[in-house]
This record gives sequence, C-alpha cells and structure tokens, in this order.
Amino acid sequence: MPHADRIDGPRPARAEERDACIALADRVFRLDADMQPSMGREFPTLFAEDNVENLYVIGVDGELVALFGVYEQVTVIDDVEIPVACVGAVCTHADHRGRGYAGRLMDLAVERTRAAGNRLMYISGRQRIYLARGASRIHSIVRASLPSDRAVPVSADGVRHYVPVDLPAVTRLHDRQPLRFRWDPEPTAAHMNAHLSLGCGAWVYAPGGSIDGFLLVRHQQPLFWGVPGHGDVVECYGEPDAVAAMASAACRELKIDALDFPMWHSETGRRKMVEPLDATWSTELSRWTVKVLDLAGLVADLIRNDNMVQLTANGNALTIATPSESVTLREADDGNATLFGEAEHWPAAVRRLDEADQTALRKRLPIPLCSYGINYI
Repeated sequence: MPHADRIDGPRPARAEERDACIALADRVFRLDADMQPSMGREFPTLFAEDNVENLYVIGVDGELVALFGVYEQVTVIDDVEIPVACVGAVCTHADHRGRGYAGRLMDLAVERTRAAGNRLMYISGRQRIYLARGASRIHSIVRASLPSDRAVPVSADGVRHYVPVDLPAVTRLHDRQPLRFRWDPEPTAAHMNAHLSLGCGAWVYAPGGSIDGFLLVRHQQPLFWGVPGHGDVVECYGEPDAVAAMASAACRELKIDALDFPMWHSETGRRKMVEPLDATWSTELSRWTVKVLDLAGLVADLIRNDNMVQLTANGNALTIATPSESVTLREADDGNATLFGEAEHWPAAVRRLDEADQTALRKRLPIPLCSYGINYI
C-alpha cells in the first residue's frame, strides 16, 4: 500500500527554510510563467531573514508546497498609526492544489497577526479563499491616464534622476501626506532599491536645489502589471507643476504611450496633484481585498462619534446608532462596505437611514485606505 503523505503544518517557516520559501514563490509566480526568478529581490522585506516567522508554510514529505506570506507594516491615517498585516506570495505548488492548504495557512496567519495587534489585513488578490474568510473587495481604482503627446511638450526644467542620497528628502515629502504607509529607513531603502533594480525609473523635481517633487514609474516586468505601452506611477509627490514636469521627463525618457496614475478613491492627496493635468479619468475594479482583524480597535482609533451618529463594534458586528434608530451589521461585507466604501455602495440597511443621519455618517466615512506604493511587500 502507498504510504500517506506526511504533512507538516500549517506553521511558521523556520530560519533555515527561507531559501525554500523563495524557491517555491519563484516556481509558482515566475518559472511557471516563463519568467526569470526574482521574488527574493522583488520582495526584500517579505523574504528578509528577520521576517521568516511571518512566512506560513505547509510541507509534504519534507518539501515546502504551500506558502502564505505576511509582512507587518504601519499605515498613517490623519496622524493616527494603524498596524496592518500585508499579505503576499500566497501560493501552492501545482502538484498539491485543491487540498485546502492556502485556507489553512490563512487561518493561522489571521490568528497570529490579530494576536500581534494588527487592525487590518491588506491582501493583494481577490481569490475565493480570502472572501470566504471575511475579506471584502472594498475599493475600485481610479486611473488618470496622461498621454505622452500631452505630457512631453511640458518643460522638464528642474527635473533630474533620483539617486539614493535623495531618500531622506523624498521621505520628508512622503511624510507630509495625511494618508500613507509609515516609512522606516531600512525597509524603505530596501523597497526603493528593489523597485529601481526591477523595472522602475525615478525622478525628482529640484529647480532650486531642494527637492520639491518625486515620481517613481513602473514600466516593465517583473514588477509591471499595468497597461502595455504605459508607465504606472508607484509614488508621486509635489505640486501639480512639479508633477507635470516630472511626467514630461518620464514619458520622454521611457518612450511610453502614456503615464497612468492609479489611486484608490480615498487617496485624495494624489488626486489633487494630478487633477490639473490634461489626463483622462476612468474607474476599474480593484484587485485588492481587505480583512478587518480588530473591528472594535479600528473603530475606536479612527471614528469620532458625536450626538448625531455613533459607531460602535462588538466582536464582528458594527452598530450605527442615531437619536431615532439603530442598525447593526453582522456580515463582514456589510460592515466593510460601510466603513470603507462610498455611500452609494452602503448596504440597504444603512441607506434606509434618515437623510440627515446619512449626511452625518458621510462626515466620518469612508475610512481611507492607501495603496502600497513602494511598500508593496
């Protein structure tokens, strides 16, 4: 009789398994797609030695066959720091799929990241295993596309290429954004270097010597997943005239058809930088999902209640109370749609509230979420 598979896990990876985790991710995401292996260089902090315990794995007969990667970061929302668990490199070897390994790994990751105090789990995907475990598709993506024939004629005076010694000045520009990931020096340098070595170009706007703008553009594999022939903006800071000048330099040097500025609806700071440009705007479905790990903590951190409308949480249930009525949302999709979505996407129970109550609620919601930018793990 054939022996049963010896299954080891789900569990955190061991220090000596780091290379095996990278090899599995390379096999699934790169080699199986006829691409060169790059996952270790592309995601230096996710696969860093000091993050191995946040790589959750299952082994079969002594070989790692399933991986669920987590990297803990901090988002800053109106000066409030929110710890988040960012998910990536979720994969199962082709010979071992359909056995529930990814779901078991996610269950362990949720348990451990919640215990570590994270409020949210950011997930770069919308597969069924995430949705079945309370994650929700929250945001559509707004995309401003600036054709090169409109960008190139703008003067690029004052623009030069980014160099590594510019990082502190660029970080100061980043830190002015009310919605952002917190940039800590070592991981930020690692993220920036990864992008620059794997298909990105970067420019600064420094007409008087001091840096007043920064633009990072992704335009080729393996990091690129945008529109063929276009460049995708990863990070962008500066006044509209600075953004226009850097966009001119990028389109000219990269010889691209257009420069795309993708952003979530809540990223109003980026929108203000781009709105004065002669761009074409569109909306598309986001491929990201988010799972709330600590609803009560998130609401307490970010919602300012008053006598008109109050939001409270008990376990996974979100309650909206007004002087005249109360609505309790027990399903994760309903609560997430209310907390993170635009008013037109609120569940029916919330849209039935009195118009004055809905107006008061819109002053507190949605809770803004920021895209990864260079913090893509």
